[in-house]
Amino acid sequence: MTQLLSFDESGFQFAWDSTSLGTFVTCPRKYYYSMLQGWTAQQKSVHLIFGGHYASALEHFHKHRAAGVDYDTALRLVVREALEATWDYEKDAPQDWMHTNKTRDTLIRSIVWYLEHYRDDPMQTVILYDGRAAVEYSFSIDLDETYTYCGHIDRLVNYGGDIYVQDQKTTGSQITPRFFEGYSPDYQMTGYTWAGQIIFNMPVKGVVIDAAYIAVG
Repeated sequence: MTQLLSFDESGFQFAWDSTSLGTFVTCPRKYYYSMLQGWTAQQKSVHLIFGGHYASALEHFHKHRAAGVDYDTALRLVVREALEATWDYEKDAPQDWMHTNKTRDTLIRSIVWYLEHYRDDPMQTVILYDGRAAVEYSFSIDLDETYTYCGHIDRLVNYGGDIYVQDQKTTGSQITPRFFEGYSPDYQMTGYTWAGQIIFNMPVKGVVIDAAYIAVG
């Protein structure tokens, strides 16, 4: 069995993230089976696949723009990347995720529509002290001599003069106030705020949940 990076040789988990923490708090038995025993679904969730491609496209777009690439060129780059990443080269056909709403077509459409809607983005990507754009930032913070807290921040933005972490989400349900209530409180969002304040040494005020409703039409 391959040793996971979050565990030592004895099987003790020393590196925690919001997923493992949330799983343990929700159900220790589920944590035992999924995190310690390594049981997973035979096929990866379509929601994780779709959300991963969508978030990657937006992250790369913001990175291109922060580097000075013009809007149209950045859009073409991320659309091409998404098209290539979702092509089944063995079957010479688009990947089929067996889902009505979340398909390759709706993925590309969502990327284009989102970026067109926010062509004049009121949120500006934060540029770090070393000149890098604060996009796609993986972090690891030592809590003490035993435990480490890890995660991945999509984007750090300046909005209305305040600094926020921006996190992209996709959903098949209509976006209502109840949707956002599901993230208050939330281990992932609280962790982002806390980690952002530490690793960036900036007064991160909170998290902006940037949600997209994915539907057939």
